[in-house]
Amino acid sequence: MSLDLIRAKLDSYKASTRQEEWNAIAEISQELALAALAKSNFFSKAAFQGGTCLRIIYGIQRFSEDLDFIATSNNAFRWDNYLKDVEDLFESFSLKVEIKDRSQTDGAVKRAFLKQDSFGRVLNLLFPSKISDKQNIQIKFEIDTNPPGESAFQTHYLSFPYPHSVLTQDLPSLFAGKCLAILGRKYDKGRDWFDLTWYLSMKSQINYAFLSRGLEQIEGKKVGSLNLDPSWLRTALFNKIDQIQWESTQEDIARFLRAQDQHILKVWGREYFQSIVEQYFKSGIA
Repeated sequence: MSLDLIRAKLDSYKASTRQEEWNAIAEISQELALAALAKSNFFSKAAFQGGTCLRIIYGIQRFSEDLDFIATSNNAFRWDNYLKDVEDLFESFSLKVEIKDRSQTDGAVKRAFLKQDSFGRVLNLLFPSKISDKQNIQIKFEIDTNPPGESAFQTHYLSFPYPHSVLTQDLPSLFAGKCLAILGRKYDKGRDWFDLTWYLSMKSQINYAFLSRGLEQIEGKKVGSLNLDPSWLRTALFNKIDQIQWESTQEDIARFLRAQDQHILKVWGREYFQSIVEQYFKSGIA
């Protein structure tokens, strides 16, 4: 395949800083990997989820890092059934990558890592790397082979680098998954809260059945033991908002935003998030 396709894609980002160009290169790498996985029939067994899904499928305003999936089949899963196809697609564009399966045999979450540092060697970058810069892009592939039940799915179509389809969780299930991350994560992650603002602005509904099954997994409770509703979730989110160190969340998200969008973070804090959560639940959408 022609490297001109990659060059045109990178130019389309109109990066204004080194970080923006780095984020664009990472995103192009993510899209190439998704296309390779689609070609290898990966999406007959798995669905795309997480922040990178929001970015690539829905165009959310922030960049992302990893490729997260959930299994849709009970069959045993192995990354090495797919990684060679990913490597081959990159090489077809003269891009060298290193891909390693880092899964633990008995773990439900299977991980692989892709590293590549060849964009700067084959393209004329606007912001060439310095010795002090990070020298390669690293993308984590992660699939939960024992996800909560009750998810719903949707097929989307992408055109880069060639037309292909990608199975994802539907929007209410993705929103429920983000609520799971916010309520279950042991540390503050600004990207979670940025994504929450997007779901609220989109007035997305929430898959409470999926959220319930996920919380049961986290808490070790029996399936069907939790009966969640909007009132419960509103209270849970308000309690979490009270615990957050908002300065650290801004630091986490800042490098994933374009320079022109950094002003968004000026309003971040307890009162802002309580206000938008309250507006959402008052609307009756939830």
